[in-house]
Amino acid sequence: MCCAVLTLAVIMALPLVGHYLYLRSGINGVIATAVAAFVCWSGAVAALVLTKRFHGSENAVTGLFLAMFCRTAFPLIAALVLSNTSRSLAEGRVFGAILAFYLLTLAVETALSVGVLNSAEDKAA
Repeated sequence: MCCAVLTLAVIMALPLVGHYLYLRSGINGVIATAVAAFVCWSGAVAALVLTKRFHGSENAVTGLFLAMFCRTAFPLIAALVLSNTSRSLAEGRVFGAILAFYLLTLAVETALSVGVLNSAEDKAA
């Protein structure tokens, strides 16, 4: 359910960011939008899965650190690598697109993670 909500949020933002970048960079902007959406979505889904998997275990803190790495470092590294290695993605403003989708997925994934943690604590009580 959590991944579906996250996916829906990213899909709803795709036309907005895609249209903006199309006006600025043409078809390269649309490609950059799709790449950015996938990078941020995959990092946020991995973070959600790790949060849910490690919650309540002896390794809960490790799970949260791994989730934080997936959520934060993966999109940042991808933004740096893609904008420096692919001229068409750089012209399509992939770095800015990743930042836009990162902010969206961070907000949604954090809200969903808090919901997962709270629902698990309510069941335990």
